[in-house]
This record gives sequence, C-alpha cells and structure tokens, in this order.
Amino acid sequence: KNGRLLMLWSSPSDSGYALGVCYSDTGVSGNWIHLDEPLYKNDGGHGMIFEFKGDTYLIIHINNSKNGQERPKLLKVIEENDMIHLEEIKED
Repeated sequence: KNGRLLMLWSSPSDSGYALGVCYSDTGVSGNWIHLDEPLYKNDGGHGMIFEFKGDTYLIIHINNSKNGQERPKLLKVIEENDMIHLEEIKED
C-alpha cells in the first residue's frame, strides 16, 4: 500500500520449504533488504500475493516434503510499519 516493492522467494530450510521476503526502496535494480526471518517457515513455498474484496492474501503450497500430500494454504497478509506479516485464516 505504501508503494514499497517486495520480492518473495522459496528455499529449502531445516523445516522443509521456507518463504523469504526482501524489500527495495528504490525499485527492481535497487537496494534489496533481506529479512532475517522467513515470512513462512513451516514447509511451504512458491507464494503469490493477491487482493480479493478489499483484503490481501498469500497463497502457498504446503507439505512439500510429504510425498503426494501437497496442498494449497491461504493466509491473510497484514501490512504494518512498512512490513508484511501473515495471519492464519480460521476455517469454519
């Protein structure tokens, strides 16, 4: 919302796939600031952020290390203090 560019990427970690994030204040070729902690670290990755009905969401695939048990996971994206974090969506 503030116009700050972010990039997501996935990488293997000790707990399976993790989703990292970095920010740039100066555009694609600019100064990238990599966060120390993953955005998601519980064996999930390859995320995409999208907006739907005024809210922002992240969709990833989880259970990557469990053969044949991959599935999508939807998380709400919250933007605070020029950063994003995730909120679990309660299933009914």
